[in-house]
Amino acid sequence: MFLSLQWREINIWPEREIVDYHSPSDLKRQFPKTRVIFDGTECPIKKPKATAVQQVTFSSYKNCNTAKVLVGVTPGVICVASIWWINQQSSDCREK
Repeated sequence: MFLSLQWREINIWPEREIVDYHSPSDLKRQFPKTRVIFDGTECPIKKPKATAVQQVTFSSYKNCNTAKVLVGVTPGVICVASIWWINQQSSDCREK
């Protein structure tokens, strides 16, 4: 928890000039206003014991239980990482 509070104080968004300098020329030409590229994925997790949590985490695409991950990338840097996990005691979704 301590590190989470510390990281929130850091400005994660790089300056426009830095992104433009490090971006590939094709990316700059086709998407000149792009600063961050977001992508989501699912990571397999151990099958939860609680049935309600199993239902919430089950991915028909992966055919198993997963945690959802959202990542934002700029040239050379991961600037955002958000992991959705399930609180097994209360079976609700939370961002970590």
